Amino acid sequence: YGYIPSLKKEFQIGCQCMQERTKKERERIISAGTNVIRSKLRELSGMKTKQRGVSLYKITPRHGQHKAYNAAISFVERFSANYHTKGIILSGGVGSGKTFISSAIANTIIDRHPISEDEAERAGKCISTKSYSYTPVRFTSTVELFEILKSAYSNGNRGEIARDITEKLKNAR
Repeated sequence: YGYIPSLKKEFQIGCQCMQERTKKERERIISAGTNVIRSKLRELSGMKTKQRGVSLYKITPRHGQHKAYNAAISFVERFSANYHTKGIILSGGVGSGKTFISSAIANTIIDRHPISEDEAERAGKCISTKSYSYTPVRFTSTVELFEILKSAYSNGNRGEIARDITEKLKNAR
């Protein structure tokens, strides 16, 4: 213990083991907060729950998928370095893995999205009031996109839904 006479305050000087315990606890809170934030980003991306767990670095491409896998890795690296990179188009027959690799790309981008320690710590302590309205990616299938666009111009709609879609896509950074 110590005492500062001018402030009339008593204080405790933590021993090294106490400082290490405090440091480990902060690291645990930051890790938990990072997971909370990434989970929210995945939710906002439009991915279905079953698509949110796969990452490019956790899969092994099957025979004939190496070209698509390498293109996906290259895209993620370019995207992470510069959000304004050109997109990627995947094509193939039913069951060829387009949705699977697309969700892996989206998850990998979210995993690489920078999160500050302060932001993660606030989320880990459940004191963050920041509401997330953005995500680094927007995930949708071609069928879903066409259905949304079709509904935007049917039933007397004058493109209001299309404007909503445009705003969601703009919010994906």
